[in-house]
Amino acid sequence: MKTFVLLAIFAAAVAAQEFNYTDPTTGHETTQTTHHQDTTESAASHGETNETTSTAAPKCRPPCTEDWIMPHPRDCTKFFLCSNSVPYEMDCPAKLHYSEELRRCDYPAEAGCTAYPTAPCGEF
Repeated sequence: MKTFVLLAIFAAAVAAQEFNYTDPTTGHETTQTTHHQDTTESAASHGETNETTSTAAPKCRPPCTEDWIMPHPRDCTKFFLCSNSVPYEMDCPAKLHYSEELRRCDYPAEAGCTAYPTAPCGEF
């Protein structure tokens, strides 16, 4: 029963987010904006273009061939949920860190997470 409730919570959170992924059947990259994603926006008005570009580090996109949950290598407040070959970047609730050992978000002192801001992404 607990597993079902946990999966229902993850499903609701996943449904509320958009993401970046490569379609495993076509190999084409699909990009959708999320509130965490670095963005480039352009707006044309009377022939002028205003452009804003973020210079933050690229998003992590781990390989996703089976369903699993894993910590984010760069940010202890995040983790990845892999479902149907699509990795979803998830957030822990405020002030909590993801614990790989417990497989859930917990208080930082209990989670034991160490983030590496320059860790490579996509090769886990």
